[in-house]
Amino acid sequence: MRLVISRNEINKSPMSLFFLTAPFVVSSIFQGFIPNLPTSVVMQTLIASYLALYLLKRKTMVLTKFELTTIFLFIAPVMISILGVFVASILEQNIVYQRYVSSNLLNRVFIVTLNITILVGLLTMTSNWTIEKVLCMIKKYYYGLVIFTLVGVWQFLHFTFGIPFIDIGSRSYIHSVQGTSLFISQRLTSLAAEPSFLAPLVIDLMILTWLLSKKPIRAFILGLFVLIFSYSGGGYLNLSILVIAYIFGHLKFKGYKVSKKQCLYFFLVSLLVLVFIAQYSNNIYEILYPVLNRTNSIFDIQKSGRMYMFIMPFIWVLRNNIINALFGYGPNSFNYLNQTETLTNGSPVHVTSNNLYSDTVFELGYIGLASYITIPMLMIKKTWGGMYRNRYYMIAYMLTVHIFLSSIYRADFMQPRFWVIIFIILKLIKQGGGDSGRRE
Repeated sequence: MRLVISRNEINKSPMSLFFLTAPFVVSSIFQGFIPNLPTSVVMQTLIASYLALYLLKRKTMVLTKFELTTIFLFIAPVMISILGVFVASILEQNIVYQRYVSSNLLNRVFIVTLNITILVGLLTMTSNWTIEKVLCMIKKYYYGLVIFTLVGVWQFLHFTFGIPFIDIGSRSYIHSVQGTSLFISQRLTSLAAEPSFLAPLVIDLMILTWLLSKKPIRAFILGLFVLIFSYSGGGYLNLSILVIAYIFGHLKFKGYKVSKKQCLYFFLVSLLVLVFIAQYSNNIYEILYPVLNRTNSIFDIQKSGRMYMFIMPFIWVLRNNIINALFGYGPNSFNYLNQTETLTNGSPVHVTSNNLYSDTVFELGYIGLASYITIPMLMIKKTWGGMYRNRYYMIAYMLTVHIFLSSIYRADFMQPRFWVIIFIILKLIKQGGGDSGRRE
């Protein structure tokens, strides 16, 4: 049998590789493939260069009005933050800020340029693709998520039954809890560096499986299992809010037509869940103990370093002048805070708060924050308005809620996964505008 590979498939192969490997950037093993350079940055540079050449050859960008608005809202705050950098360079008369301007600022602008080039290139390249071809590309990202989740199950078997597992040097230990009566001895991380990096990925899987799989319940349960034993508080909160969003979205999808039979079904299921929780409350508490026991301190700004870095940037950006309050101190200027501010225990502030909104308000100011909050609001408004019997809008709506919820505890907005999800949302919104997304 002769294997024939078309030129079109060869042209798509760099994109397929980009989508497939996007989940793996949270793995220290993957990031360490290339000495002295993060693998993700090398990958982004190569893909952006490939797409830039494609755009130059094509000579035109093909974007819908909504896609153009979204991209503008991402770019504009970065561009106008240069005014904040100029003002801070004059007022912040110290070598630390000047060092940031000469190195970290340029690095971030470079990464932003790569990501925007990738997004514009992908949207243009796929502008005339059929939905089948688009879904085929999205499946590559989905397959990467499946691999990640299966490795998480393997890790669970390692913790419970001693099955050999690869040493990835992750932060799987359970911290900030008292006592030793735990269901499993460590948290699931799969190939990720820590559980909060894993949680958004398995929730990606739990949503996309309803778009891409013929038997979605299997992947959904698999993802839920790994999420539970990741003991990620952010992941738990993320999923809880998503469930509420899904209930409202599902009602909209069905046209708010809820029959008596459905009400009775919902009541019986709720009753069974409550009975189950009451009957096995001790077992449930034992399983969830590592998360439940941390709630005493997780919201205390004096005890939780993460909460401290979540709150304080909103205050730090206001302390000097109105220009920097509005436009921030420049992209990636959290590195400047790392050299000038400390946590309550005296250790330096991290180079990121791991929160999109806290990073943004200090780096791009309150105007940048308003711009980045406007993006999900527009996406939700767009999908909500046309969600009736439209599965593409429904999935785009759920992904929108998820990506901007997960950004509260996982600020990966400069990494491929974030931009892959934004691409998927925009393509589903575009597709949902046609008849093919509707089910009568």
